[in-house]
Amino acid sequence: MMTRKNFDAIANMLAGELACSTPAERWRVECIALSLADICAKDNPRFDRDKFYTTAGLHRYVPSSVL
Repeated sequence: MMTRKNFDAIANMLAGELACSTPAERWRVECIALSLADICAKDNPRFDRDKFYTTAGLHRYVPSSVL
């Protein structure tokens, strides 16, 4: 099972990729981040999707608690 430490490492790596990407690349990295969040949520029921998105730099997504 993946842990918070793993989730943080992945989110920080995605944030770095988003910071140095072009607009076209950013779209692709965002798609990958959303897919990874789905995988992480299936792996660990305590996965915090909202924290993952924030750490990864995906601020424009609506928190799941609002949906």
